[in-house]
Amino acid sequence: MIRKMQLEDVARVAQIQVLGWRNAFRGIVDDDYLFNTMSVEKSTDAIKRELTEKDCGSFYVFDDGIIKGFIIFDILNDGEIFELRAIYCDPSMKKQGVGSALLNYFEEPAKQCGFNQVSLWVFEKNLDSIKFYEKMGYKTNNTKRQLKQFNQVFQLQYTKEL
Repeated sequence: MIRKMQLEDVARVAQIQVLGWRNAFRGIVDDDYLFNTMSVEKSTDAIKRELTEKDCGSFYVFDDGIIKGFIIFDILNDGEIFELRAIYCDPSMKKQGVGSALLNYFEEPAKQCGFNQVSLWVFEKNLDSIKFYEKMGYKTNNTKRQLKQFNQVFQLQYTKEL
């Protein structure tokens, strides 16, 4: 079941985020960042802060008795872009349909709000995620951006027509 994220979910969500980063981005992002800078405690504080701020996006969890994943999405650029800001699945629970369910859930409010396209960004070297997004119907538009906090790490923009 996908439901709105609550404050009591934040510690588990932060755990999934940190595990997800360490699992997916090792070899893309410096180990120092993944294992020394990044922590469940810091992620908990950041997610809690963002969750409680007004107009800071929509937060949902996949919860079937255990929170297995989450998404954060938002409308950006003065209402022009419906963007997935984060999607994470506990690495120990992959290949169970959690990511597909969350991604499909993200697309529904976009349709309801009249958007005909959705957008997301993915590390260009994160080949597993790229394969997943392409399987779900997303295509790169070849727009690239560099993340300032990481040296030589780029993201590609993917979009899907609804």
